[in-house]
Amino acid sequence: FSVPSYFPDDLFGLVGERRRPPYRWFLLGPQRSGTCVHIDPLATSAWNTLISGRKYWAIFPPHVSKRVAKCWDQEKDDEGDEAVNYFIDFLPRLRRKLEARGEPVPFVEFVQEPGDTVFVPGGWWHAVLNLEHSVAITQNYCSRQNFDACWKAAREGRKKMAAKWLRVMTE
Repeated sequence: FSVPSYFPDDLFGLVGERRRPPYRWFLLGPQRSGTCVHIDPLATSAWNTLISGRKYWAIFPPHVSKRVAKCWDQEKDDEGDEAVNYFIDFLPRLRRKLEARGEPVPFVEFVQEPGDTVFVPGGWWHAVLNLEHSVAITQNYCSRQNFDACWKAAREGRKKMAAKWLRVMTE
């Protein structure tokens, strides 16, 4: 595959394949599978292109607390913590609770169709549920737009990679 033209930069590529963290995946998932809410590592942004199937997304801006994004106050003891529970049980409860208080709902939901490419900015919480058997390609990356956050995260979490990255950028 080729990277969509909207995402030409990947500054982590400067450190070489051996040093860089995992960043590219070919995803196959059955209906009702997915990912629970998370933020991508090292402050990376990501793109996800759906080849077949449909995916249901929920995304939260960075200012939303971990407690709210993970719906910790919405879980019941006897419920699972799979992606399907997050979308069927926890998010609807969170929405109802916030709407009852008159508070804004701090997330956006949408369905990704085959051929759609979704952009997830660095630092945004997101969760995905496969509504059908799905095939997708996704990649995390560091660009000029999120470089400062990626650089800080790499210095703190991947010291050897950051040292090589600095050497290569300096050269």
